[in-house]
Amino acid sequence: MISNSKTREFQLKLNEIEASRTISDGKLQALETRIYNKVKELYASLDTEKKELLTKIDGDHGRRIKIEDSLRSLIAEVKQDVDQQNVTFIRESLATLRREFDDMNNQLVEPNRTFFGSLGCLYVVVVQVQQLLESLNQNTNTSPLEFNWAFYLADLLESESKESGSRKPNLA
Repeated sequence: MISNSKTREFQLKLNEIEASRTISDGKLQALETRIYNKVKELYASLDTEKKELLTKIDGDHGRRIKIEDSLRSLIAEVKQDVDQQNVTFIRESLATLRREFDDMNNQLVEPNRTFFGSLGCLYVVVVQVQQLLESLNQNTNTSPLEFNWAFYLADLLESESKESGSRKPNLA
């Protein structure tokens, strides 16, 4: 009986171990199920947050594009306004210059029109007088006088005739 009692005792211990193992296996199974469910919930939560974030990013991107388009439009308007202001400024400046030119013409040129018209004739007469004096000076019986003209206009006529390739005009 000793061996039976020992066997029985051993059998009881084995049953206890088996029972505790079954309980542990059940707890382990329950723990695995809970972990699996939590992982599933976590993935679902991450997927939801990912979708929300993508929606938010798309909205932000759309707003950024609208703002960029608005800025481009404003820049174009400002550029057009500046160009228009430049054109207006140029027109106003031209009008002012035209008025000033007309005032100068009316005050200086128009009253002296006959004088300015006679300057060409005056120039010719002075050249003729200079040439006449030079000619008379050369044809005197005494030694010729030396004239020191401030500006000998006949030289100007010579340089003009050389530039144009024609002969020296005779104004005498």
